[in-house]
Amino acid sequence: MPEKNVSYVFNDTETTGLNINFSQIIQIGSILTSENFDQIDTIDDECQILPWIVPDPGAYFTHKKISTLNSNCNKTHYDLIKEIHSTWQQWADSSNLVHITYNGHKFDEELLRRQFYWYLLDPYITNTNNNGRADMYVLFQLLANFYSDEIKTGKNENGDLSLKLSDLAEANGISAEGAHDALEDCILMVELGKIIKDKAPEAWKIFIQGSSKKGNLDILRSEKFCLLGEVIRRNKYVYPIYPCGQNNSNQNQIIVCDLYFNPEELFKLKDHELLEQLGTQGGAFKLVSINKSMPVTPLSSISKPSSYLDLSIKELTRRANLLKENFEFSERLSELLIKKQKSYPPPKYVDQAIYERFPSDSDRLWMEKFHISTWQDKTKLKEGFEDSRYRELASRIIALEKPDLLSDDENEDFSQFINERLFTKGPWLNLSQAIQKLEKYDSDDSDHLKIKNALKEHLQNLEKTNSA
Repeated sequence: MPEKNVSYVFNDTETTGLNINFSQIIQIGSILTSENFDQIDTIDDECQILPWIVPDPGAYFTHKKISTLNSNCNKTHYDLIKEIHSTWQQWADSSNLVHITYNGHKFDEELLRRQFYWYLLDPYITNTNNNGRADMYVLFQLLANFYSDEIKTGKNENGDLSLKLSDLAEANGISAEGAHDALEDCILMVELGKIIKDKAPEAWKIFIQGSSKKGNLDILRSEKFCLLGEVIRRNKYVYPIYPCGQNNSNQNQIIVCDLYFNPEELFKLKDHELLEQLGTQGGAFKLVSINKSMPVTPLSSISKPSSYLDLSIKELTRRANLLKENFEFSERLSELLIKKQKSYPPPKYVDQAIYERFPSDSDRLWMEKFHISTWQDKTKLKEGFEDSRYRELASRIIALEKPDLLSDDENEDFSQFINERLFTKGPWLNLSQAIQKLEKYDSDDSDHLKIKNALKEHLQNLEKTNSA
């Protein structure tokens, strides 16, 4: 069987808010391209707001998607999420996909994962089955540190370094007039990708290599040592690093040592002293995740690497070799990292519980059966899941899409659930909080007033149609 080609999928979302557990996606933009950025297919779709989700005014004043607030938007959130999942599966039939976002590993990807999970779909579609994911925000941290002559970084209104997508586009001669629309932001990413691949091909190569766990491990282990280039609070930082441990309870988390710290001194530290250096700001050891994009590059990928270093390559190589040869120290760090891990109580709400555990093989098969069954049969299948999370989510899907198939008691439970989200305090935005937020936005601008009035009407309708 011939090996599949690699294609890129540029993804962006617009949402009701910034809370990844209790906001929803209202628009998805997705562009499938070849490795040469030739456009193959496109998705641009919006959906209604779920009846239990309260829109955050700040989000709407940013993206201006008031069309999702009224009844003219016919597509349900359930249909939108199913369609994007199905389309990405179809695209993956002919290519291995690299899903590219901008700051998506902290936001868009996490929202998509949760909303696939809400609807009993595989949440890990973007980085399993030979697909990978990459975050251009992380790439631009590398570019800002090591490729500033080739690729321009953005500037904010004060002239400071900016990694906002629209600022980066404008700095590189791309109009960002349509920014904060999901599809338009995908177009900006495609155009920036073309420029980066042309002017900084080594950076793009490392970026795509880092879209898989294996690729990131290969980067970390590829040479004498690597360079970590970060942008924190508009300031650039470069560190020579070498991998020296792994989180035994989370294999995706790798410990790297800042080689400006002399390993010979670190080896002498007691456990409590090492713990103080582990994963803390300014400490000797940093944590990187190999299942996400890392701002890490091999020395050979940049010109004049010594110009970024405060010590000689020879000395840093010597320090890396000391770490490489001290297996006992590596094991010690890995064990200490487990001790440093915080334990958290289990999530209170099913919306938050995506990472509690993977579904059993039985529940995976039951999900497939659930999706291909009639709605009438779904009502019988919903109690067949082993995991209580999926029973609850299946009931929610039916209550949302086909409430007439549920008993009066089940529909009453669903109404109480909606009222809880709209009227009570919790980790979500409720109506009272949204109304208070909206009152703080004041402007005579006609577009601003249009958005404010649309939000006000939507919030009032939610109050009228539901009872506290």
